[in-house]
Amino acid sequence: MTTDWYLGLKFNHHLAGDVSFCTYVNGRYEPNEMCAVAGLLRPGMTFVDVGANEGLFTLLASRLIGPTGAVHAFEPSPREAGRLAENIDLNGLANVRVHRVALGAAQGTAVLHVADVEHPGHNTLGGLVYHETKQAYSVDVPVLTLDQVADQEGFERLDLLKIDVEGSETAVLKGAQGVLRRFRPALLTEAQDESLRHMGSSVSELVELLRKLDYAVWAFGESGRPEPVIDDKVSSLNIICLPQGTDLPAALISRGTG
Repeated sequence: MTTDWYLGLKFNHHLAGDVSFCTYVNGRYEPNEMCAVAGLLRPGMTFVDVGANEGLFTLLASRLIGPTGAVHAFEPSPREAGRLAENIDLNGLANVRVHRVALGAAQGTAVLHVADVEHPGHNTLGGLVYHETKQAYSVDVPVLTLDQVADQEGFERLDLLKIDVEGSETAVLKGAQGVLRRFRPALLTEAQDESLRHMGSSVSELVELLRKLDYAVWAFGESGRPEPVIDDKVSSLNIICLPQGTDLPAALISRGTG
């Protein structure tokens, strides 16, 4: 079902899935993260969406950065990449480039486990960690590093990097250290320990890597506002990271969960 969405956009809801159930009922999915994207992006910026799925954050970013900006959306699942392309075409978005590959620490191939239609956000290169999620099928997918793609595409800037890849977040960051050091983007990434452990990592390793790259790390508190992460004690599923010395946008400090 297609409805009007934010910022004059339209969105295709596939109502069998849990993501579309949220977007169709109240328009939002992960509202803290959506607010963070809205607070961090400005016209002319470049946004990279790793694990774009059906395109919620890609569409929002595309509208926020405008025709002078660029969105690079990475989605290796054939089912979700098709839906992503449909949402882009539905809105006539000319500033989005879709990459039907996975990102990781090194170039190669991997097996993507595609979740059932009820849980399209749980596709993973690791293991399905939610007991209610079943595998629909698996597919071999190409894997590149973000550093490779940035060179191939001739990135001149990167302002915000969003990563939601069900356990491969540390691997993506390891393959993006060049662009992180060069462009110093803000980061919005999932930090789910069980998913990370299926890929041989952990929240502790993820946070340690971010700090080695000179990033400050916040988690979303109960109010919806970012709160500093002490040691490696992450209190929310997603974290927001900024280069050391960078202030959080005022919109994120003052907001509540709404």
